[in-house]
Amino acid sequence: MRRRELLIAGGAVLLSRAAVAEEAARPLVTFLGGGPTRPEQLAAFLAALATAGYVNGRNVTVKTVSANNDFSRLPALAAELAKEKPAVFVMPTGLTTSPGVIAATGSIPIVFLTGADPVALGIVPSLNRPGGKLTGVLILTEPIVGKDLELLNELCPGDAPLAVLGQSNVRGRSDEVSRNVAESLRRQVLIKDVTTPDEIERSFAELSAARAAGVAVPGLPLFSAEYARLVALAARYRMPAIYQADVVTMSGGLLSYGTSPLDMMRQLASDVARILSGVSPADIPIVQPERFRLVINLKTAKALGLLVPSTLLARADRVIE
Repeated sequence: MRRRELLIAGGAVLLSRAAVAEEAARPLVTFLGGGPTRPEQLAAFLAALATAGYVNGRNVTVKTVSANNDFSRLPALAAELAKEKPAVFVMPTGLTTSPGVIAATGSIPIVFLTGADPVALGIVPSLNRPGGKLTGVLILTEPIVGKDLELLNELCPGDAPLAVLGQSNVRGRSDEVSRNVAESLRRQVLIKDVTTPDEIERSFAELSAARAAGVAVPGLPLFSAEYARLVALAARYRMPAIYQADVVTMSGGLLSYGTSPLDMMRQLASDVARILSGVSPADIPIVQPERFRLVINLKTAKALGLLVPSTLLARADRVIE
């Protein structure tokens, strides 16, 4: 080989090693979801992280991994990913309620989005000062389920039962809240337990056969990953449904009451950026959203043959004509 070719080959090797070293020097952020992460939510997270000074592929590496709705895999997945020594885990589907996942990640910080109170679960001593490796966003799912049923009762008056989808393999008190609301409304509430995506259609078929007037879909991990299927099934079975994320209503769902998932992703990115800059998660308060939005899709209501009460329209933050 000629001297010039040797120099070129040697330079290429050096550049390759430099590239590998540069990538290894970037902090790793591991985004671990119970189900596939929705593209628009990941985009919102990455954009907010970039605004805070951390650009994926430039000075930080963001890796996304999904358990594909098999929540039993999460502790083993987390343990395997922890071997890569990420600077921080992002867990956007209530995964911090699993002691196995927390233990599997050792001392690596976790930024979470959860619907179960981490103080009540004994995961952190305080929302204002979590005091350990955990911080993030708390959206209490159960109170919103109660509000959802009240809105459905107003939208679909009568004696036909209302329904709630539940996910028994995720901690929560949705069943208890639903029964309390049913008693206060003096109306039967059916609770359908769903633990896999394939069970969603079966539940809609059973609720249709039971002549349920409408169904509330909590913002639980499985349902967050299956919004498109839920909206399609609600249309097929002509079942009025209320969700806890406004993006669902904007994508064809009937109505939603809750927070914006995109805003929640931006908040998670803000926490991650603070940890990357050297702030301890122990000193980052767990945030609870203060604003909840009621969004109504009149196009979907018309397709279902529903007349939305004017009192409900007057309270809506957004009406999709």
